[in-house]
Amino acid sequence: MLFVKIEDKIASLEILVFPRLLKETAGLWQEGNAVICRGRLSNKDNELKLLGDKAKQLEPDKAAKLAAEFLKLNKKNGFANGNGYGF
Repeated sequence: MLFVKIEDKIASLEILVFPRLLKETAGLWQEGNAVICRGRLSNKDNELKLLGDKAKQLEPDKAAKLAAEFLKLNKKNGFANGNGYGF
């Protein structure tokens, strides 16, 4: 398991990368990489974390396509109505 802190100019969030996802995306988790990640939000102990289940490197020229792909996955799996899943 890997604990990753992602941040932008506004906020930061910790992602828990479980072994299956880590195996699929091992080269992705490097400092400076832009990442798009989907998973379930956890607020255990009043600390917001994302329990990641899918991740890809986010490249500027492919950002809109990747965002649409992740949204489509959410709708396909029934996670389109604010139930704790996001990216």
